[in-house]
Amino acid sequence: MAGIGGPSVVRDGLVFAIDAGSKRSYIGSGTTTNNLVSNNTGTLTNGTGFNSANGGSWTSDGVDDGITIPDASNLDLSTFTIEVWVNFNQHKNFGSIMTKTNVANDADFFNYGFFCYSSTIQFFIGDGGDGTREFVGISLTNVPINSWHCIVGTYDGSIMRAYVDGDQKGTNSTSITPIQTNGTLRIMDPSFSIDGKVSIGRVYDRALTATEVAHNYNVIRERYNY
Repeated sequence: MAGIGGPSVVRDGLVFAIDAGSKRSYIGSGTTTNNLVSNNTGTLTNGTGFNSANGGSWTSDGVDDGITIPDASNLDLSTFTIEVWVNFNQHKNFGSIMTKTNVANDADFFNYGFFCYSSTIQFFIGDGGDGTREFVGISLTNVPINSWHCIVGTYDGSIMRAYVDGDQKGTNSTSITPIQTNGTLRIMDPSFSIDGKVSIGRVYDRALTATEVAHNYNVIRERYNY
């Protein structure tokens, strides 16, 4: 498994990348995972597991597992792309795939994230106002259980776009400025843990184009026999 989860994923603007299949990111045991492109270090909490299939993934029991990465300037962003490869055992209401949180764990004060509800995954940004966060909803019918999917959200300062497996699923035009938080970046937030697996998490400091999103999906998909 090469460098950041594939031989030629987009690197321009990449500020954070963890991959359970890269020995430089995770050795296959223990509680530490390393950012492949910077100095951030994540901690596996509450017994988060490891599965070696499909190159490797972190597993959550759906109760309190997850990975937390301390706040750092490279994670506090106004324009960005967030990307996660996820495999659900079941679709839970109130499950966090990836969120840049705040100390109070209030979604209006989250910088960015993917959060699961009973029928949708919301790609959202918060500006700190009461109830003023913006989001794009992805129907869970686009993300069947027991199979791997690449979920991507981009924000270029005026348009939010959400993608599943390289295909755009929704947009939202907004002019709000994402709040910069001092909370952790969480992959499978232990407070709202998903029931499933995550293999790759990436953050860019710019909005990838649709072509770049599709490219990243296509260079990784063979890992999951697609």
